[in-house]
Amino acid sequence: MKITAIAAGGMHSMLITESGELWAMGHDSYGQLCDGDTTAKRTPVKVMADVQAVALGGSHSLILKRDGGLWSVGQNRNGQLGTGDRNDRSQPVKIMDGVAQISAGGAHSLVRNQDGSLWAFGFDGGGQLGDGGNTNRNAPFQLREGGVAAVSAGELHSLLLAQDDTVWAFGYNDSGRLGTGDALDQHAPRQVASGVAQIAAGGSHTLLLGHDGSVRAAGSNGSGQIGLGPGVREARNFTTLVLPGK
Repeated sequence: MKITAIAAGGMHSMLITESGELWAMGHDSYGQLCDGDTTAKRTPVKVMADVQAVALGGSHSLILKRDGGLWSVGQNRNGQLGTGDRNDRSQPVKIMDGVAQISAGGAHSLVRNQDGSLWAFGFDGGGQLGDGGNTNRNAPFQLREGGVAAVSAGELHSLLLAQDDTVWAFGYNDSGRLGTGDALDQHAPRQVASGVAQIAAGGSHTLLLGHDGSVRAAGSNGSGQIGLGPGVREARNFTTLVLPGK
């Protein structure tokens, strides 16, 4: 059996085989393993078929099937499953069609549709849903009508990469994880960079890969996660990472 994709959540993991089988393992207190119960699995169990991608949050799972249908399962106390309520699920629920990419944050979710539109739902305490407020959303709402190339959900912040290679950030901004030059939360997308090919949102930091091969980082460096050395605790502006000896 050949594994073609992997995903790791807060305390659970999923694997996808080349035939589209989805296998799950780990913590399952909220049903996030998608197998119909809440019992932890210490070895992989097969849970779905015809899957092309998964995204795992703190305690929830997003599953993108090969037909473009999006399914969700697990903890839902903040609406992160997009089901229109706040009931946890141990059986997957279909919530959208025509989906191209998914990203799960700590307790929120981002979805890029095949038409380039951006949808969001779940926890919004710091503005990570980007709608200008801080009210949790139980169902998907459209944040952008089109022009989105990629999305990345961190624990409490969000990034979108537009088709013009600009990066927009929103959500919690302590330690400067949004790269805006300050520590003020952003409740709507704010442009923070350009010329970017790939984005990655972490727990309290952000990495950007430029088309020129450079890497820029912002946010907390308390554990060295943005690679700026032991004397730097945080970076509120994006700083280019230089490899030793380069």
